[in-house]
Amino acid sequence: MNIRHVVFWSVVAVAALPRWGLAAESREEIGALQAVFSFCATLDPSHAKGYEKQGDVLSHGLTLQQLVQIRASAAYKDAYRSLGVALGELPDDAATIHACEAILGAPNNKAHRP
Repeated sequence: MNIRHVVFWSVVAVAALPRWGLAAESREEIGALQAVFSFCATLDPSHAKGYEKQGDVLSHGLTLQQLVQIRASAAYKDAYRSLGVALGELPDDAATIHACEAILGAPNNKAHRP
C-alpha cells in the first residue's frame, strides 16, 4: 500500500463520520467531505446514490438558505477544491474503489472492478 492509499483511507475514516451519526461542524469539513462523496460517486457510479445520500446527511438540520450560504463560502469552496485535486491524483483502481465502498459499508463487489 503506497502513501496515496494511506491518505485516502484516512479520508475515508473521516468521510464515514456521518454514517456513524457524527456531523461535520465547519464549512471546511462539509466541503472536504462533499469532495470525497463526489469523487467516489464519479469513480464508482454503481453506488452514486449512496454517496449522494451520505452527502445529504451533512446538510441534515440545515435550511436551504444555510446550505446555499455554506456552499457559497470561500472556506467550503477551498476545502472542496483542495481535496478534489488530491483525490484526483489517486489511481482508478480496485483499492481506491474499495476505499470508497468502505464509506458506505458496501459489500465487496468484484463485478465493477478494473
